[in-house]
Amino acid sequence: ILISYLFIITTYNSQLFTLFFIMPLSETSGCDPRYFDVAICTLTAFLVPISIRKPRCHAIVYAIFLLGGSLGVSLSTSPLDTQMQEILLGLGFLLSSCFLLISFDEIPSLSSSSLEMIWQLWALYYAPLYCLYLPFFGGVRPITIPISFLCGILIGVFRFYYKGPKFPIAAIKSILAGLLFGFGVRYLLRVWGFANTVLCDIVTATNVIVVILVGLFHYRYTQLKRENMEEEGASLAGHNTHGGSGNDKNEEEDNDEGNIEEDKKQTIGSFLRQKFNFSEFRSKPPRGKVYSIANWTSWLVLCLGSIYLTVVNIGACGQRRGMDYYFPIAEETIYKHMNEGPVCALDDVNQRDNATIQTFDSPEAAHDANYSIVHCGACGACSNWENLKVEYVTRHYLANAARKCSTNSLFGGFNAVNECMEEPPISFTGTCAECWSRDVMCTKKHCAFIFLQSLLINKLTNYSVGENINTAASCEEAFCEVENSPGSGEMGFVECSGATRRRMNITGTIPRPIEQQCNIVDLDWDEVFQGESSGACPNLCSILLPLLCLVWILSFG
Repeated sequence: ILISYLFIITTYNSQLFTLFFIMPLSETSGCDPRYFDVAICTLTAFLVPISIRKPRCHAIVYAIFLLGGSLGVSLSTSPLDTQMQEILLGLGFLLSSCFLLISFDEIPSLSSSSLEMIWQLWALYYAPLYCLYLPFFGGVRPITIPISFLCGILIGVFRFYYKGPKFPIAAIKSILAGLLFGFGVRYLLRVWGFANTVLCDIVTATNVIVVILVGLFHYRYTQLKRENMEEEGASLAGHNTHGGSGNDKNEEEDNDEGNIEEDKKQTIGSFLRQKFNFSEFRSKPPRGKVYSIANWTSWLVLCLGSIYLTVVNIGACGQRRGMDYYFPIAEETIYKHMNEGPVCALDDVNQRDNATIQTFDSPEAAHDANYSIVHCGACGACSNWENLKVEYVTRHYLANAARKCSTNSLFGGFNAVNECMEEPPISFTGTCAECWSRDVMCTKKHCAFIFLQSLLINKLTNYSVGENINTAASCEEAFCEVENSPGSGEMGFVECSGATRRRMNITGTIPRPIEQQCNIVDLDWDEVFQGESSGACPNLCSILLPLLCLVWILSFG
């Protein structure tokens, strides 16, 4: 069995070599899951084995909890978005680098019956690391988890029982930490669009050099600190030998045993009250208080961030599985026979607001009545002249503007979203604005985690739609366009609004394949709304207008 384990570790070490020295040099797009698994192995190697010494029973219980949680996260986050894999890969490298530089030698070794030991192990050590650790198993293959644990145990044994020179190990750790940190930064930059720039190379090289120097400095600092402690201990021992009584050691042991017995008698309630009365914190000097606050705040932010990342990935993967199921149904229902069914048409485009717009059973029926086809599908709440104009004039920024309105649903609900839809720069009217608002609330219900994930992986403004395309736009189409939530029986966004840019054959912000555009529309919208504008200044104009005003004031004021 041992030979088999060593063979597995040797195989993974060869993958580590490929990962650290070959893969970062290539600029291939996407993330290879094999390398993602190896990153998890490197992370586990510095988190699992720290409690290899006493008390072993607690370490075993912690390992069981960690194994169960890791398997749960792995199975519930598959398949994981490729860009999120790269984010976790980069963060895993960064965290592995940090743990290479941090020493965990101050591990409690009290009796297993001591409440203080249990508090230090579980509240101050195991719980934060458990929260910090779980996100990095999102999307990995389950077989990776036991192999990762094995890597961690072997490295932990080597770490605790190595008695050779310290400086070579510190130098290797510093170099490895620098490489991990630099490559981690590179993966994060790649997701956010900076991977192929000179700036990315400079940032990566700088981080590698700085972290190596920090590692060597940390080694020297801890060495000097240890030497000072040994000198103080030696001088104190000499003082006790010459001037102290021979029973000092026995008295100290008796005191320790008395403390342990006192802990045994202490109830959990009284112990927790003692811990949370902050008397120890209040007795610290100002510098100690600042350090304690910074330490606790840092761990709290890291733990909450890790929990947030785990929950978002689990939720996003669950919503994606639903999206993958309903998206083909939506595509079949809405677009397969788009050019063959009912159409919405008007009698005279020159009458504009006074034109008669109505639904016909087929394109032929509309043409026989001497009507011009406005859009595929039956007329809806947005099929009047005013809202048709809004669809056209806002075609280049409607998606972004509607996304901003959707943020109002976080606190204001439907009414806040509806008011935003009726105001510039969108300006939908009446029931049409309500259709859009209902669609926003439906998307919030079914796609919230995919939206939150898009904030982390630079997909917030990615409105691509298609099967196996993990965006909020694809999710909205799967869950909300045919019905207002699958199985609800309520009409979906397409039926409610009637007029959409695809049905009107208008090319907007969201790229669509040609088969999803209505190609039987009789109107040329560029000619119909020539010179029309929404009266709003989107994006660049809203930035330039204040600057022009400032120039005017400075020039003539």
